[in-house]
Amino acid sequence: MSNALRLVRNGPSRTASSSSQWACFFCQHARPQSSRPNFADFRRKFSNSRPRREQQIQHQPRQNATYAPSMDRVREQYSQRNKTIAFYTMSVIMGTLALAYGSVPFYKMICATTGWGGQPIRAHGTSGEENQDLSSRLVPVTSANRIKVTFNAAVSDILPWKFVPQQREVRVLPGETALAFYKATNLGDQDIIGVATYSVTPAQCAPYFSKIQCFCFEEQRLNAGETVDMPVFFYLDPDLLNDINMKGVETVTLNYTFFNRRPGVLGWPLSQPSFQKRNQEVGQQKSRGNPPLAKNFAHSGPDDDNFLAGLFFFFPLLSLLITQRSTDKTGSPRRPNPTVKMVKVNKNTHSSRSKSRAAHFKAGSGQRRVIMSAPLSKELREKYNVRSIPIRKDDEVTIVRGSNKGREGKVTSVYRLKYVIHVERVTRDKASGQSVPLGIHPSNVVITKLKLDKDRESILSRSKVGRELRVPNKISA
Repeated sequence: MSNALRLVRNGPSRTASSSSQWACFFCQHARPQSSRPNFADFRRKFSNSRPRREQQIQHQPRQNATYAPSMDRVREQYSQRNKTIAFYTMSVIMGTLALAYGSVPFYKMICATTGWGGQPIRAHGTSGEENQDLSSRLVPVTSANRIKVTFNAAVSDILPWKFVPQQREVRVLPGETALAFYKATNLGDQDIIGVATYSVTPAQCAPYFSKIQCFCFEEQRLNAGETVDMPVFFYLDPDLLNDINMKGVETVTLNYTFFNRRPGVLGWPLSQPSFQKRNQEVGQQKSRGNPPLAKNFAHSGPDDDNFLAGLFFFFPLLSLLITQRSTDKTGSPRRPNPTVKMVKVNKNTHSSRSKSRAAHFKAGSGQRRVIMSAPLSKELREKYNVRSIPIRKDDEVTIVRGSNKGREGKVTSVYRLKYVIHVERVTRDKASGQSVPLGIHPSNVVITKLKLDKDRESILSRSKVGRELRVPNKISA
């Protein structure tokens, strides 16, 4: 016990508990112990953050202090942002307008270069290596079969011209040149300038249909009542024999369509002072004996292609305005007044649309044949003593009414479901560029040549016998 409790002189302090000058042996050689954390101070420190934030603000350097921006600086930022938005908006608008005005000539240039969309490729000119390349291609391939090239012509509805090919078809070898002619006649009472566009069907043949000389995309001015011949000098590239897509193609069709190239198109008024002034200048040049310049006459109005491209952007706005005007305040579309009675115009048709359509499409073949009758020409009427006869395929007709008045051709099909006929080389262009037959009612044509068969001969003989029997009865009466 005396050894355990032996006291020694304490040297330097080794432990936190040996603070006195004398300590026991156990206290002197004890291990140092860490002090326990004060959880009360820890909770108090983190439960209230105000002293800590104030301390951070006090110790923060003064130069890093942030201040609220002034109103002038805010206005400047908003002004710069508005300028940027306005710049991008105007850039998009100007780019869209430039694309609209340049898309039409750019599309024509691509089609004329690549043959895409049925556009033939224009042959090379007469300079240097291009002329040599052209002459090397103009070598007929006698071992190949001849390809039939047919010609089609059409005019715009607002162009009073008669435009027909002088030959129906030609047969050429690949690499052989051919010359064809179209005839155009101005049926109007004033001078008119027209521009022709063209296409080739089938479309896969367009890259190989090369034209050396043609009247396409050139202003053609015809005086009132004038008739001109327009040549087309072309050849088929021999490379078409190596194209697998051209295998089995034996017929190629060249389509030409004439459009009006003067004021008065698309609502442009004819009574403009500038247009009248140009007409006076043209009349003065005629009186002096000098031929009038077509370029002065042609550029008196806007470019039709660019004008159409510009209208493309106004159609959505116009349709939106029409839609808003056709709706009431509640947003529902306006309906016609149910108290107003629909007046029946034709007594042979029903006032109900469904019943009229049912009567139209459920009519028998005999009734359809009577409705599908067409009058005969003066020569056939005198020959057969028949005024009209049901039309059929392979009859040759002449259109006497409508925008295609004066055109002749053979009936390719009789579409009795819609009471129309299709005449060869009388087509219309769809929005996609495809040419489809134009439906014509039989009453708008005159039969110039009948396709005689047993049925036709029996009809004519019965009509002749009936008329001969009726004549004596009328005389005796």
